[in-house]
Amino acid sequence: MSLFLGVAAGAAIAAPSPSSGASDIVPVIPDPLSGKEEQVTKLPNGLSVLILKDTRFPLVSTRLYVHAGSSYETPDQAGISHVLEHMVFKGTDSRPKSAISQEVESAGGYLNAATSYDYTVYITDMPDRHWKLGMDVVRDMAFHPTLDPQELESEKNVIVAELQRGEDDPGSRMFKTLLADTLKGTPYDRPIIGYEKTIRALTTQNLRDYIAKYYQPQNMLLVVVGNVDPAEVLAEAEKMFAPYKNTAPLKEVMPYEADRLPLPGSKPALVVQPGPWNKVYLAAALPVPGSSSYQSATLDVLAYLLGGDRTSLFYKTYKYERQLVDSISVSNVGFERIGAFVVTAELDADKVEPFWTSLTKDFAALDASMFTPEQLERAKLNLEDDLYRSKETLSGLASKIGYFQFFMGGDQGERNAIEALRNVDNGMLKQVLAAWVQPDRLTTVVLPPKDAKMPDMEAILDKEWKSGAKASAAKTAEAGKTEVIDLGKGRTVVLIPDKTLPYVSANLTYSGGDALLKPSEQGLSALVSNVLTKGTA
Repeated sequence: MSLFLGVAAGAAIAAPSPSSGASDIVPVIPDPLSGKEEQVTKLPNGLSVLILKDTRFPLVSTRLYVHAGSSYETPDQAGISHVLEHMVFKGTDSRPKSAISQEVESAGGYLNAATSYDYTVYITDMPDRHWKLGMDVVRDMAFHPTLDPQELESEKNVIVAELQRGEDDPGSRMFKTLLADTLKGTPYDRPIIGYEKTIRALTTQNLRDYIAKYYQPQNMLLVVVGNVDPAEVLAEAEKMFAPYKNTAPLKEVMPYEADRLPLPGSKPALVVQPGPWNKVYLAAALPVPGSSSYQSATLDVLAYLLGGDRTSLFYKTYKYERQLVDSISVSNVGFERIGAFVVTAELDADKVEPFWTSLTKDFAALDASMFTPEQLERAKLNLEDDLYRSKETLSGLASKIGYFQFFMGGDQGERNAIEALRNVDNGMLKQVLAAWVQPDRLTTVVLPPKDAKMPDMEAILDKEWKSGAKASAAKTAEAGKTEVIDLGKGRTVVLIPDKTLPYVSANLTYSGGDALLKPSEQGLSALVSNVLTKGTA
């Protein structure tokens, strides 16, 4: 049982719609990464079923996705998705407490579940001869949890203890606080685990109402990957899930507009929370579009160029050259309806002022032209490689193709994401820098050791970002300045830099024309100009 953050570059997300009549089998589409064929079927009740035969191992991975996570909760429900995920392990109508885990593990299998902002997933990995058991267990957990009131009260204590442990972990606490301010006014400003007050207030009836609203076949995806006969799996899925009906229409969710954050009247947020740590944990974030945006792939590339690995700009600058941090990373965190562009760093307290001064100034001066074609190509190749490597295991393959199917249009959505990544260029980097990297939209969270003296970070941000932006503007203006070169003998070269398009235009102009010709020579200039384009020696 776990909380997790699902991130992927991608396309629009919409809840599956109910279906009626016979099974509607989508034409078979080859999986570009595995060389195998996915079969995607929508059952009469709207449940989508994805089956992929993979004979590399005598195993079968099963995933049941529910399009509901913490971002679908109301404020007074905060944490209900995660509480429900815990409660399904406490027994079902046909499997009493502990019987679920015991039955799966006795067959040599693995059982888990996880809650994210945008979905909940139930997981089994089984020996191939027990694939039916794996499918039946995720079905049972999702549709028939016992939800005993006494068990709920007991489990609340477990979850609250988990919440409190998160408060003691600087990374967890920093990320929760960062999103609370960066994405304020959206459901992503609440932690997946919820709050003690909302957790304590939940009842079994609240859980049943939540299940009735979101745990409908039309809002789910079943994924089965492994050494199976697809026809047999589909027949079993049709039989096993046929009894479940949809109870109400589902409302389509729309993306939040990142350019409207922070909310009107607010200013750049700076949160300082001293604690019992030996280092300073610092994170800064900007609201950006989510994974459904066409700019998501460009933001992924920008994040990798800045802090994706040990050769990235910020890592080399602050870790090796200036030796100001123990670690630094940059990531584009893309949710279903919005995202956050995040920089995190761990460093000593006496290095916060020079680091923050340098970082804000460098951020302001960022320009797409500072990245060479080789650096850009390397970043894109590494991001694409990350996708490939996530499919090396059967479990990773099931999770990855399930995520693409559920949120990005399946195989074609995956192809689109890869194509979008490959097409990122410096012009696109320039666009996202201009649109999203702005000081008045920055949220910063600092967790210093108790009694550590911190500089005036707001004043530094205001001063250095402005000076960095001014220097960048001057550099851009200088780079765009027209240059006139006199070569002598009436020959002049005029250079006009312009990086708005990835093209170069060259014009060669001579003095001449009909005004210089005798009456008997009129038309000769037009004839010569036409002949010149017919070829050269």
